[in-house]
Amino acid sequence: MIFFLLLDELVADFLMPKFRSSTMNIRPMRSLFLLLVMGAAFGLTGGLLATPMAAVTKAILTGSIPTANLQDPEVKSRVDAVVYP
Repeated sequence: MIFFLLLDELVADFLMPKFRSSTMNIRPMRSLFLLLVMGAAFGLTGGLLATPMAAVTKAILTGSIPTANLQDPEVKSRVDAVVYP
């Protein structure tokens, strides 16, 4: 029983943040930090919702920031053609 408890703690604390970071592009330390902060602030509910909230927040922030290729010399003329027809 002690072996399975230790194995569960190892998987939950070290492997799962690594898997989550690779699938959701969230760094493992950031995931652990969010888990600790949300768990301390909101208890079990905060701990359960920490990673999904981080993924949603990251998706909103990265989706709302325009990522235009600023190296393209024709960007200004294209923007002017759209804004000032």
